[in-house]
This record gives sequence, C-alpha cells and structure tokens, in this order.
Amino acid sequence: MLKLKKQYSSTLRELLEKINYSLIVQTIRGNGAFLDPWFDLDSAQKAIESIPFAKQNIMKLLYLGTPISKESLLNEISAETLMLLIECGLLIENETMIETANIVILMYQQLYLVVEKPTNHKYTKNSDTDVYIGYDSFRLAENIKFDKGAVVLDLCSGSGIQGLIAGKSAARVISVELNKTAFNFASFNGLLNDLEDTVEVRLGNLYNPVKQDEKFDYIYVNPPFIPVVKNIYYPLCGDGGEDGMHILKKIIEGIPNIAKKSSKVQIFCQCLGDSNSILFLDYLKNFSKNLEWNCNAIVTDKLPLKYQAQQLATFTACVNKELDIEKFIKDMKQIYFDLNVDYLYSLIIDITVGEKGSLKLYNIANSWNLKDIPVSNENIDIRNSNDSYIVQENSEIKGYFDTIAKDIFDLFDGENSLSDISKQLHPKNSERFTEAAFELEVMMNVQSMEKLGLINKKSRVNL
Repeated sequence: MLKLKKQYSSTLRELLEKINYSLIVQTIRGNGAFLDPWFDLDSAQKAIESIPFAKQNIMKLLYLGTPISKESLLNEISAETLMLLIECGLLIENETMIETANIVILMYQQLYLVVEKPTNHKYTKNSDTDVYIGYDSFRLAENIKFDKGAVVLDLCSGSGIQGLIAGKSAARVISVELNKTAFNFASFNGLLNDLEDTVEVRLGNLYNPVKQDEKFDYIYVNPPFIPVVKNIYYPLCGDGGEDGMHILKKIIEGIPNIAKKSSKVQIFCQCLGDSNSILFLDYLKNFSKNLEWNCNAIVTDKLPLKYQAQQLATFTACVNKELDIEKFIKDMKQIYFDLNVDYLYSLIIDITVGEKGSLKLYNIANSWNLKDIPVSNENIDIRNSNDSYIVQENSEIKGYFDTIAKDIFDLFDGENSLSDISKQLHPKNSERFTEAAFELEVMMNVQSMEKLGLINKKSRVNL
C-alpha cells in the first residue's frame, strides 16, 4: 500500500515536473498516449534511449517499470528523494537494484496516474492486478463532460481516472471503490494531482458509501463486466458474474435514488448479445420504460465469443496457475450457449434523467456477423504487385490486398458465410492464428472491403 501523506506525493510530483515527465511521455507515445495506456515495452525503451536527455533511468523506472541500479539512479535523483519514494511504498530497494512496487506512472490529460503493471508486463511481480486501467478507462474518460459547479459521482473508480478528470473543473467529486488496493491508489492519485480538496475517495460497494441526502448532477461508471464461470477466481476489477450483468443491474437500479431531476449518467461496459440484440440493452429498455429516462447506446466494438473465451482463459490462467484451460473454455462456451449469445459488444451508454424517450442504438462497430454471406461487386480485377495485390473496379484502383485478404475475397461465391470462409482458410494460417483469432481476422478484412465499396451482404442483420 502507498502511504497517503502529502509529503510523499509532493516529492514525487516535484520529481516528475523537474524531468518534464509529461512531455517525454508525449514524445515517446505521440497520439497513442490518448488512445491506449499500454505500449510495446521494447519500442518504448528504444524511444527513451533515443531522446537526448539526462534522466533516462528514472523514466525507464517509473514509466516502463524497468529495474535500475541504485548507483545509476543516484546520478539522476538525490538520495533524499530516493529515500522518500522508498518510504512511501512506490519504490523497493533490492540489494543493488531499485524497482517499483509493481507500479508504473501513466499520463492522461496532464494527469499523473499511478497504476499497477498489467498481468502480461515483462517486469510484473503480481499476476493478480487490482488497479486495472485499460482501453475502456480511456474511452469513458474522453467522454466526460460536465458543467462547472457540478457534483459528480464516480462509481467503480479503480485508479481514480474518471473522478480526477471531473475534479479539474467540477465543484465536488465522490469516487467510490470496493477494492482496498485500488482505493489506496485512487486516494494517492488525488494527492499526486493536487485534487484532494475536490475529489473525495470512499471505500465501499457501489452506492453503500453514498449518504442518503447526496444527489449528483453527473454519474460516471466503468464497472466490472466480464462474464466469468462460477467458482473460478478472477480479479475483482473485471468479474461481472456469469452473464456479465451482475454489477450493471445494481448500478441501474440505484440511479433513481441518487440522481437529480436532470442528471446525466454515462456507463462504459461490455455486454453479451447475439446478431440482433444485446442482453443488457434489453434489460435497460424494460427497466426504464416507466421512468423519465432518455437512453442512448453506442456500440463501439464487437468480438466473437469464441475469441473472447480464449482471451479470457489466457488471462484467467495468469491468476489461477492450476486452471484447466480447455475445461474453462468449454464452461464459458456452455454459458454462451445457455444465454443464446454469440458476441461481446463494447458500449457507451448515455442516460439523461428527466427526459422521456425510447432507447436509441447507434452502431459504429463492425456490422458483419459470422453467419453473413458476402457478395462481391462485378468487374473487380485483382492483380499481383510484388507482396500485395492491386484491387481495381472498372479500371479504377480501389485499394490493396495482402495474401489473406486475397484468399478471403476469392471465396466470395454467394454461398460461403464468413464462418465457412474462416474454416476453409484457417489450416493455411494456423501458424499465425488460432481458429477464434482467424474468425476475427476474417470479420475485420470483410469490414475493410465493405468500406472500400467492393462487397455487400447477401443477408443483413439489425446490429
């Protein structure tokens, strides 16, 4: 746990500002720093080493999580600063080496965010990550909007990123987190960013720490939403129950008790569904039908559940060393079968309290499903050009294919579905892709072909 004293957070902040930490991160990552918190470690290290500045070791330590020799570090920071960061719990002295306490410091919108290294990090010391931050955290954060003077509730706070962004302008923010380690990190991040007077972090489960007389203008939620098999340990930050809606339903049911007459709610989540509907949206539509709620949902991404099951099994095995992966995948597929679902959808849900309206769905994700049958346009000509293929329609260049795209296109006969195409081509590509990953590859290629105007669907679905 990090020690929550201003002396320690101030020491760290002074160090970060002195070495122009934010500017260096921006130089290393470019626009990528705003899209995804994580990066290729080796590439980032080379980028740091290519920048002519004198604090490369402290950057490698704090941003990459790379252990550094104490001797090298003391050439860049004072012994007093090092001692305070060790006392705080941020750094650990291991004989002649200094390493972080399984943490790194990320940047987002000029905020310093102390978080744990992800499970797959090269130097991680703990495969069970409590303070998760990922793509979903950034997607919710980039959509945070509020009026000055607003009172904001940040549920399932995690690292505290949503509450901290709100705290830069809002009058008051209450951030709630159940996990004790995440609560500790969110509290420290408030101190580190000088927002402790505006952002109050409370330990507890969803609405339990909220007082009866507290009402909020804005409510932001990034809840656990991963569907997980019963009796399998999974990090609290992701476990959404077997249908992925256990926490989501509790959040929706509690909104009427803490919302003002014109409150706005935003939820970033992932939900199960089939080709035509999404389970949680069906629940939300039914729950809100007698309320003065106007609901909008944007579908931003879609993954086949066969692929999701494999990804989930790989991650779960990191925190369950004795996990029978094949049985886990089989159990997950049984859950999907029982629920009659095929895809995992990423959603941004906006709810305006006090406005009557139906639930509106906007889909900007891949509209292709594995059962869809693609049909190519007439007069398409594909010519080999070194390692790629030039695609022309009526002598006009429309784009370029790699070998996989060319093979996929060649199977468009008006009868083969995407699933059929994937099964036929996977043996040729089995060294690069699992069956599930290749299905996703086919879907993505077909989506690109549709955007080029080369194909259309023989049969269409709602989502």
